[in-house]
Amino acid sequence: MSRAAASPSFAFATPADDADLRRLLRANPMRGAISVGFAHEPNYFFGTGVTGATDRILLARENGRLVAAGRCTTRPAWLNGEVRRVAYLGELRLDGSVAGRWDILRDGYTFFAAAYAREPADFCFTSIVADNLRARRLLERGARGLPRYEFLGEYVTLLGPARRRAVSLPPGIEAGTSVDIPPAVLAKFLNTVAQANHLSAHWTAENIIGLARHGLRPEYIVVLRQGGRVVACAGVWDQQSFRQIQIHGYRPLLGAVRPFYNLLAPLLGTVRLPAAGGFLRQAWLTPCACEPNQPALLTPLLQLAADAAARRGLACTALGLPGDDPRLRGLHGRRYLSRLYRVVWPGASEPICALDARPCLPDIGLL
Repeated sequence: MSRAAASPSFAFATPADDADLRRLLRANPMRGAISVGFAHEPNYFFGTGVTGATDRILLARENGRLVAAGRCTTRPAWLNGEVRRVAYLGELRLDGSVAGRWDILRDGYTFFAAAYAREPADFCFTSIVADNLRARRLLERGARGLPRYEFLGEYVTLLGPARRRAVSLPPGIEAGTSVDIPPAVLAKFLNTVAQANHLSAHWTAENIIGLARHGLRPEYIVVLRQGGRVVACAGVWDQQSFRQIQIHGYRPLLGAVRPFYNLLAPLLGTVRLPAAGGFLRQAWLTPCACEPNQPALLTPLLQLAADAAARRGLACTALGLPGDDPRLRGLHGRRYLSRLYRVVWPGASEPICALDARPCLPDIGLL
């Protein structure tokens, strides 16, 4: 077959592409010590437009078959203390049948760069699992035809076991949910905390209300108050209605010790690992915020979230924090390390040139 006949074609997804997208994601997990896949059943597009985001999903087809896809999600987020349009690149998947096909990746980036240049965000970023060395080597080396990847910082996903417990609260702190809190009040609190970070979502009353359509109702948002004022909150967000986490396999050593690890997991305060082929039923802690001058509130907040998750039959909670966050030293759970990068597109004019010293903290449930 000639190269012209085999060259892939590119287009942005429509609802008619749903079945092909779900097949591609099911069949091609992210490889690492634990191979993890994100399924999007029963419909890929149920998970788009979350918090009013704009999603563009680029597809590559070869001889009519979907062989690659990538997603760009744009929403308002905080940068340098201001609300800007921030784009996140995620769900980049290359089908196993075309593994190693540099031309598909290169031509896909070229196609998307032209579309992005016509309507650029103020800032674009992505994340890569730290132990995905193959992807890191490719993207970090600045290969010709790809955008430039600039390292921003490390990002830790902390998985903690969901379990029912009585939680001891500091004096003067009361626990509840957001049922009786006006969404505008909750949004104001979240934005006050988020403004101290880069890449944290900008919240409005409307998109907090809209979370209910994606499985996060007000009674699932745990809140701590002091003197009637919100000082911490965590959404206990079960996203299984639009995306599911499937364990595809383990590296040999980890797979061999998994049964023994699971026996010790309750004593270690960590999460049991499902068998290959199983699903991880977790709550994404989003939105999540504590008053900066009360960092000790994070521990009881996480305990309350773990209790709420267990009451709903979930196995664990997932919290995202910067890799150098000092609060990590006092937290237990299984840690997964990722690396955050700024993506600089050729030909795109982005007004944000540099970030100040604030930490990068994207919302884990929105990645």
